[in-house]
Amino acid sequence: MMRFLAPFLCLLGFIGVAQAQSFVAPGPAVMGAPYLTIPLGYQQMTSLATATPLPSIPSNAIYAVVLCTGQMVNWRDDGTAPTASIGMPLNTNTQIVFAEKPLSVVQIIQATASATCNVSYYK
Repeated sequence: MMRFLAPFLCLLGFIGVAQAQSFVAPGPAVMGAPYLTIPLGYQQMTSLATATPLPSIPSNAIYAVVLCTGQMVNWRDDGTAPTASIGMPLNTNTQIVFAEKPLSVVQIIQATASATCNVSYYK
């Protein structure tokens, strides 16, 4: 009985190896060392009394990292303007990453006066 099963089991083992190899990545990812992403620029937002979109977004930016200082802010990423009391709150010295398409839909407003947001763009 085992004499008849041995070739069949070998065939199954070979198929399993072939299938497993098909999931191997075609080669190493190409990245700029030592970063996994490429920085595209920095902007500081200081006038946040009204809902303000992210400033000077590079056309090839994939995401933005935002860190706000001074005061809490509210943000929205659905194209609707936040207000000082309505939106997603972001506490002081808390970082958030926006990867919206397009990044221009993100808007930020200060909850109380003197908030500043620092924005870095990456691809």
